[in-house]
Amino acid sequence: MFNRRLVLGTTLGALALGLFVRPAEAQNGSNWHVMSNGIDVTYGGLGAGGTQVAGVDGIGSWVDGNDLRGNHTTALGGFGYRQRAFFSSACVFGAPPAQALDFPALVFVEFAGRNNNRQDIFIRPTCVGGIPAGSTSGGVLPYGLAPGASTNFLVTGLPTGAGMPSSTSILVPNNGLLPASNGGTATVIGAAAASIPIASTGFCWNLKFTWLPSAMLSLDHVDGWWFWQGSSTVGNQYWAMSNDEGNSFTSNSVATDGGQTALLAFFASTDLEWHQTTRDPSLNHVTAPAGFHGSGVYFATTSYGPIGVFNPNGGGDLGRHGGLSLGGKGGSINPFTGLGTQDPAGAAIPGLTPAHGFQSWDNELWLSGAAHTRTVFSQIDWGGVLGTNPSALASALVGPPGNRLPISVVNPPGPGPWPQPVTLSLLALWIHNPVARPDRDPLGYPPGSWNIPPIWDATAQLATTSLGAVCVIGLPVALDYGSVGLAPGLNDFDFDPASQRMSVSGSVTAID
Repeated sequence: MFNRRLVLGTTLGALALGLFVRPAEAQNGSNWHVMSNGIDVTYGGLGAGGTQVAGVDGIGSWVDGNDLRGNHTTALGGFGYRQRAFFSSACVFGAPPAQALDFPALVFVEFAGRNNNRQDIFIRPTCVGGIPAGSTSGGVLPYGLAPGASTNFLVTGLPTGAGMPSSTSILVPNNGLLPASNGGTATVIGAAAASIPIASTGFCWNLKFTWLPSAMLSLDHVDGWWFWQGSSTVGNQYWAMSNDEGNSFTSNSVATDGGQTALLAFFASTDLEWHQTTRDPSLNHVTAPAGFHGSGVYFATTSYGPIGVFNPNGGGDLGRHGGLSLGGKGGSINPFTGLGTQDPAGAAIPGLTPAHGFQSWDNELWLSGAAHTRTVFSQIDWGGVLGTNPSALASALVGPPGNRLPISVVNPPGPGPWPQPVTLSLLALWIHNPVARPDRDPLGYPPGSWNIPPIWDATAQLATTSLGAVCVIGLPVALDYGSVGLAPGLNDFDFDPASQRMSVSGSVTAID
């Protein structure tokens, strides 16, 4: 079921741990790729307690392949994504001096061979009968099933050579793996274990894991990543979760229980708290803040610009969202509020306008004094709307060899010219200038913690309530996006990676 891409052996190296330690030398090219909007809760029986089996159960998190498109060539010989580091959050409850902060398995699995515009298990928002599908009062949505398969999740061992004990088993989504004729593949691209001998109780910890000697690489147009974390062998470590996520369709996380004999699914508003950093500039999708706790780092920040001028809300909700509810009320329900996960009526901050924009980190060339003015290329992703395999879509190659625009040439199959009129009309709205900011980082620590310079900016936001409904056409609308540099004077683009690097790409599906 698994095969190990041996060429990656030189890039994986060892894991270095960062526990509130800030090395003296800043490291360019470590940009936040935000996976959730912050720690809110822990649950008994999730990581420890209940019927959890220490060292056997664990939790996995899915990353859509459309959010893993890097736009520079890598050592793998093609375009791809480069993960510099990742963060995990866990809380230790129990009597000391038990060993804490134990991760018997940290595994990244790359899924490919299918079509990441037609996901199998973690399917995207859709429309049925002119309304968004999945608007359920319970907030729990079914997972997809690979054609011909009888199960949507599998328990499997790791391949020989993964550097893990032969007894290690993990849960994976059946993204076309069984039957084998479905064509899905799963490749372990990163695997490690970490045991940190700190006697701790009653504390929550954020840990940074850095790949040495270089970044972990992933191929282009993969179906997605599965990030699996094994539960502590000590049995006192609970996973830190967010329960006010703006996911409009489904949670990205699934855990096991009873020694991997049962699954634990979550409301769409609940997700594992973790983050990653990329080698290239990142572009994170922002929605109107809708967290009912009101505790998100960027729910309200002056760095987003004056309310009513650049941003109708004076802040934004970062996370993965999975979809954009134009009116704020569509999609999944947060069971704690009884309202849609993006409905402003359920937010702790009153009077919000549904909107969307972007937040961009770009510290690659900051220390050299290079200009950082950027804009966002965004478009209707007809490949995503129609389910076209992205490998069939053309790339727009620009600048020196090995660089491309962060949006695909999607016509055909889409109608009209390319770049699309919507792309050109929004270029001015999305201009932003990443500079040193005084705001906290996505984990809530002071700016510049973790050896990541706080060089970021948020774009203006587009109020979405004025846009026409999309589900009336019978299909959701996929939006493709990524940022590019602007030359001094803002009269041209700068596609030269020596001065302005192309960002990674992302995608979001608009409903209602």
